[in-house]
Amino acid sequence: MASHLPGTWEATIERFPQKSDQDGLTSWLWNRGPLLTMMTDYRVPCAAIVRDGAGTELLLAQRPWDGQYLAGALLPSPDHLNVTAPAPHCVMARTVSGLVAKIGARLLPEYEHAVLLSRLKEVEEDLHWVGNLEPGTGADRDLDAALDRFLMHAPSVIDLLRRTKGPSLSAVQTALVDRVEAGLDAATAGEGADAMAAWLEDGADLIELARIAATPPTTGSHTDISAAAAPPTPTPATGVVRRR
Repeated sequence: MASHLPGTWEATIERFPQKSDQDGLTSWLWNRGPLLTMMTDYRVPCAAIVRDGAGTELLLAQRPWDGQYLAGALLPSPDHLNVTAPAPHCVMARTVSGLVAKIGARLLPEYEHAVLLSRLKEVEEDLHWVGNLEPGTGADRDLDAALDRFLMHAPSVIDLLRRTKGPSLSAVQTALVDRVEAGLDAATAGEGADAMAAWLEDGADLIELARIAATPPTTGSHTDISAAAAPPTPTPATGVVRRR
């Protein structure tokens, strides 16, 4: 399946001899929907985690009572992103090829949009914090941490603006993106002052421009998720201690 997804992906098969073995994955599911319900209430013999090497991880599993395939996104690592946007929807299909098609058409666009909105929110909150600092306040390490978050998120924001399918950027907007990109290049070269200037002077305008460009993906209806065969009553779990 991984070879049929857009881009380059690697798959890992996770086997669950006991239902309690599934518990380690449930806390990482981003969407609190049918995939989480299945993994929480029913024993699933195995599942696959597919990774693109850039931080995107998806969980794929087959529903035990009717054989339908489900896929959902796992939360990005909190070391790289504080997730604040609504979760991407799970997708479901009767065949593997159908699931792959829905992942490419619906799940991945929604995932990328949610990650982008979370990036913008994090950078925006940092800028708001810096803007409200009194002169002489604010520890250097906190400023450096906020700048590091901007340097981590800004390339994805710039990539969005470079490849947006909406109206072309104006000369002023293009110059803005170029300045921020030059600041990122300076940071890579060890010139932190230029990166700080790009963040403080142009960060807010970059975020505003990105929010305009970041229109939600059109992915159709999600009614197929709820129009599923009724599941059997789950077997009560007795004496099972959930692992963190």
